[in-house]
Amino acid sequence: MKNCILCLFFKLSLLGSQIGNTQVKSIFRNLYKKFTRNYSIVSNEYDSYFGEIEKNKEKSKYSCKYLKYWFYDQAIANNINESDIDFFPSLWSNLVRSLPGIRDFPCEFYSLKLDEIKEIKQLYDYFALYDGYPDEALRNFKIYDSVHCKYFKEAIDFYKRMKSRCPNNESSEYCKEFHEYSKDSKFEKALLSFRGICKHKTLNTTPGGGDETKVTLDQDLQKLADGDNFLNDILLSQFYEVLNIGFNNYEESHICNNLIKDSNSYHITKICNKLNAILEKWDQILKPSESVINSKYCEYLNYWIHDQINDKLFRKKTTTLIYTAWDILNKYKITSKNNCWHKNFNVPEKDFKNKKKIFEFLEYYNVIKSKMEKIDTLKKEEYCEYLKSIFSLYYTVKHEDLCKKSTVYKDEVDYFQKTIKDGDLAFLKKNCPGKNIELLFKKEQSSPGKGNQNPQLTKGKQGDELNSLSSETNSNDLDNVEGIDNYCGICINMLKLEKDYPGINELCKTFAKNLSKIKDKGDYNDYCLDLTYWTYDKLSGMLNSTSDYSDLGPVVMELRRVMDHINNTQLKNKSCYFYFDGNRTDRNEEVQLLKYFRNFDSIYAKEYFENGEKEKHCSNAKSINTLYEKYAYSCCTYFKDYAPFNRCRNYFKCDPKYNPYNLQSELNCPGVFKTESTLAKVEVLVPVDNSVNSVKEEPPKIEYFPKVIESNYMELIEDPFYMASSSVFFLIGIFFVFFVFYKFTPIGTWINRKGKKIRHIQNDYNDSQRGKLIMYDSRPEHINYQNERIRLSYHHA
Repeated sequence: MKNCILCLFFKLSLLGSQIGNTQVKSIFRNLYKKFTRNYSIVSNEYDSYFGEIEKNKEKSKYSCKYLKYWFYDQAIANNINESDIDFFPSLWSNLVRSLPGIRDFPCEFYSLKLDEIKEIKQLYDYFALYDGYPDEALRNFKIYDSVHCKYFKEAIDFYKRMKSRCPNNESSEYCKEFHEYSKDSKFEKALLSFRGICKHKTLNTTPGGGDETKVTLDQDLQKLADGDNFLNDILLSQFYEVLNIGFNNYEESHICNNLIKDSNSYHITKICNKLNAILEKWDQILKPSESVINSKYCEYLNYWIHDQINDKLFRKKTTTLIYTAWDILNKYKITSKNNCWHKNFNVPEKDFKNKKKIFEFLEYYNVIKSKMEKIDTLKKEEYCEYLKSIFSLYYTVKHEDLCKKSTVYKDEVDYFQKTIKDGDLAFLKKNCPGKNIELLFKKEQSSPGKGNQNPQLTKGKQGDELNSLSSETNSNDLDNVEGIDNYCGICINMLKLEKDYPGINELCKTFAKNLSKIKDKGDYNDYCLDLTYWTYDKLSGMLNSTSDYSDLGPVVMELRRVMDHINNTQLKNKSCYFYFDGNRTDRNEEVQLLKYFRNFDSIYAKEYFENGEKEKHCSNAKSINTLYEKYAYSCCTYFKDYAPFNRCRNYFKCDPKYNPYNLQSELNCPGVFKTESTLAKVEVLVPVDNSVNSVKEEPPKIEYFPKVIESNYMELIEDPFYMASSSVFFLIGIFFVFFVFYKFTPIGTWINRKGKKIRHIQNDYNDSQRGKLIMYDSRPEHINYQNERIRLSYHHA
């Protein structure tokens, strides 16, 4: 044997020298060395091996697959190029003839390209897995759990493509290799039996190109569970996994096939047949003695089967068909003692995803809570963000149900309120400080339109500054939340902002209610102004380190949308608009000034004051003096003969009588007339020019705009430079207008056409006269008209 192998090496060396490439010779020599070495070991230590191969065709066939599997792997690993690969079949033939024991070995290598080898190698990889795990369920699970799952899936897809590419009569080398591989019908059945999906990938292995749906936990929960290894602490994930993998091989049910006859409904039929297979083995899945777990498993199945329905357009119809089949299967076919019935999950896909997300969280809540007590601060932040998103979702769906008077989320809301205890809120506040998670959870319910027992909105930053804003309005009226749930629909988008801006949903509904009431107010301008500053006050409570209202971007945009909607639909004749801009400090100062000017006349005319009331007004006048001075300079422009021009009419009055000094003088406030007075009279300095004089003379309250306009107009028309420049610009304007009409309108085209026509007539006239005889010819003239063929006449003598 050894001498024969040495002889073979010599022959191979000669063959290698004929290949013409030192590297190729070395690569093939190494491959042949390995093969002959393995052959030698097997033949010496296992004498009966080749004898068993000769007797057992099954082993013979599989041995060929393993040999090819090994060689193709080596060829790819060593980067053998196309030209070198072409020599291998002839070398293999020489090898077969040279080694005793395998001359009749039924294994043939075909001339394949390197790309073809790489493709078909995938099938040999799957064959190795198939031979290693003869049990179908275990084999499919190994694929599912393997990091190479996507690779195996591609092998299955490749096999399907090759079936259509290589019919039985196809004789190419590539198809011969495929036919040799696919002779075993049992292997083909096993290969196509895998209809599962990878652990972290969705695979496309079903007929018709649709993706198999693998049901998993919510993505955020799955990430937490994988990171801290608590996925299998609850049976839910394991149950999903069993259903994902264990019921892809099923016998078709005549109930499903007869009920769903549409040829385009393969997806529905597949779900129905899976359901039938699960229900038939329901007793094997359950543990009958554990009744609580039995009911849980039925809930798990409901969430799993509904998550399989991925038909967005016809989800309602699909779900109805599944329910009908489910009922029939349970009544007439399934003999289980623990029948599982469907829940009413026939809702839009978005609602179902929300229901499933909340349910899965509640199943894992106690595990999450125990994990949070043991993890570090950085990891705890990740948990808190997840909890905040879930509690926000709970808050949103609960209020959506209340607003729409529906029960879509009733089961999940009830389960949530049953699971989350009062002590959990303190736990969340302690472990997630500043997240305000506890504010998103309130067990008490309020019916839409009825309000709460304490119908007052939380005070803003200004508090009592907004009291008695106008004769018809006070802050308590605006804070009243009774009946605000009637406006929940218009503020439905605020629900998702509640987690970042606690209280914004209630504020939005109260704002909508107050704005809608403006049509019933006598002086709606004052009411609109009151509502403006009331809204600023409430929003100021949501500002943290910043004082700019524009930083409340999403809130401001949504409130603006609500304002526009109500104004356009309800307040066409009494609209109320304002901007959510500026900063908190400026708005606070404005509301203080507004309150001062509104109360000035009543305080000034009052003759009798209660105990301490006069001192309070004196103190307010003193404190407002600085603000009055600041805004008098920036808001007012004074004229000698005309009323002052006011740029801040909403909250400031330029009339000097409203000077705080005058009010203190009228009230005889202490210290007003002392030299070291704490209150100085504000004197507004005005620049002196032809139009403006000192403010010390009180101007009459008359209309000034018409006179100002008339005076300025007379000065302009008497100025020679103005007249000359106006004439020049007027002339330029006329030429410019003419140019535009000429260049860009049909007028220019019409003028051009007229000019061309005149020129053509003149040219035609000259041409027609040219060459005419002086004598008049009475015979008919043959005139050659322009753009026509020339007519020639020939006369014979």
